Amino acid sequence: MADANLDVVTVAGLPLGCAAKSFTAAAMERSFGTTRRRGRHGVQLFFHAHGDLQSCEITAVDPRHRHDTARLTLDYEEDLAVFRAIIDALYTDGSGFSLSDVCLT
Repeated sequence: MADANLDVVTVAGLPLGCAAKSFTAAAMERSFGTTRRRGRHGVQLFFHAHGDLQSCEITAVDPRHRHDTARLTLDYEEDLAVFRAIIDALYTDGSGFSLSDVCLT
């Protein structure tokens, strides 16, 4: 990360499934030790439970990408239908497409 004092960087406002979360290796190691001792799995439990980590939340650069209730995750059969519709609409010439294409179409 650009700021060596940060442990966690998240992005706010993007549809669920589109935003990255960045963790330092040291924060991951601390999380692993703590969550294993408690019988829990996953770094998210640790990061949300401990206020001693230095974190930063950035906002999506393009406000047109912001959507606090949309989600682009593949968890249910209905999600697959959404992904297929997006791909059918945007993947027309064999080239890729961007989040802007998805959000603004």
